[in-house]
Amino acid sequence: MTNFLKMRHKHSVALLAFLLFQLICRGAIAAPSLRVACVGDSITAGYAVKSEDSYPTQLRSMVGNEFQQIRNFGISGTTLLKKGDSTYWNPNFLEAITDFQPHIVLLMLGTNDSKPQNWVHRDEFQTDYSALVTRFRELRSRPTIIAMLPIPGVGEGAFQIPPAVLASDIVPAVRAAAAANNLPFIDTNTPFIGHPELIADNIHPTPAGYKLIAELVANGLKQLPRFSAVSEPFLTSAEAAIEVPVSEGKDAFEVRYTLDGTLPTAKSPRYSKPIVVKSTTVITAAVFEDGKPGLASTLTLTKEPPHPAMPVAVTVPGLSYQLYQGLPGKIWRIGWDENLKVGEGAVSGLSLEPRKQDEWYAFTFSGRINAPTTGMYRFFLNARQGSRLLIDNGLVVQTADYPGEYSGLVALAAGSHDFLLHYFNASGAGHLKLDWEGPELVRAPVSDSSFSRVVTP
Repeated sequence: MTNFLKMRHKHSVALLAFLLFQLICRGAIAAPSLRVACVGDSITAGYAVKSEDSYPTQLRSMVGNEFQQIRNFGISGTTLLKKGDSTYWNPNFLEAITDFQPHIVLLMLGTNDSKPQNWVHRDEFQTDYSALVTRFRELRSRPTIIAMLPIPGVGEGAFQIPPAVLASDIVPAVRAAAAANNLPFIDTNTPFIGHPELIADNIHPTPAGYKLIAELVANGLKQLPRFSAVSEPFLTSAEAAIEVPVSEGKDAFEVRYTLDGTLPTAKSPRYSKPIVVKSTTVITAAVFEDGKPGLASTLTLTKEPPHPAMPVAVTVPGLSYQLYQGLPGKIWRIGWDENLKVGEGAVSGLSLEPRKQDEWYAFTFSGRINAPTTGMYRFFLNARQGSRLLIDNGLVVQTADYPGEYSGLVALAAGSHDFLLHYFNASGAGHLKLDWEGPELVRAPVSDSSFSRVVTP
């Protein structure tokens, strides 16, 4: 198999250490490692093989520690078309990705769109593809989106999927959609052509085929320019510096970039000094070798004026809380169900003590938080199953479905701001921790003295 798997770049050692973006945002602190969402159908899900043989699982062992989490969002039978017989546009599927807030989205859909009952809507494929890309781009994490080509079918196909339509219609349609949306793409189609032994049932890969997909994706990810911070807001200006790797025996790789969201070409500006931006900007960069670009990566820097402080009000220390039990899912997904509320009151800070059971419960904590000075504040949120923090009704940071720390930046004017935190715990012992840092404030837990709640005089 390795005979036909070739890396675009010859210098694998240099690629492994590849490209470091030094992002210096005034008031910004180092950001977390990258989260990767693998979006697709049964070929992403890992149909007919053990979970450890799916390409997302195999990918985890092939990439470096900079990829914090690689998660499989493959749903068997799904289409990209909204009018498909089993569309990926299911709110539950998309909300799960929103919860994850990925930094990279690997998008591999189109195989099931080739079915006769789905491809009658072929004229809507480009529009629906662009709409899905836009939805992902509008996530707060502002991910880099990478298109992946569907693998070819073999013989007469299976599951109503005709290989001829895959080859003549679907693959060109995905290529066209990627180009129209300025997406880099990984060719996960061509390496399978002429290798039917990698296809188990005329449509789905064998374990070796899934390994090939993982290798192609891993090699692609190693080509991505590395940002030392994720897409984040800034107050007045931001500076992005690039450390260009040097390959043994030759000059440094050539880095070219754009500032308008388009993919870099050989005619794009060549990086030579730090890039300073003073307005919202999408930096797209790629490393060129022998005039050919590797995969492009994007960094969205958003100029964000400080949220104004709330009007002065009569307050007392602490936060209000509402307690819910027996929840089938995260409180922000299912909405407010008063029938599930089992308690409410006030606490001095973020405490889980008022809970009445140790599993399947949720809290909402609300009130105000005081920003000592005007500037950028980073909040670090750590919870067992899930939590999300909103300040002045805007999402700042949201955790995924499993333990871990996540962070987010927000610009705040000195004074008090609306504070709302949703917390959800399913099984196991729950925990909740919220730290912050900002102007003249080193990282520390948010103290109870920073909270207040409005009361009626």
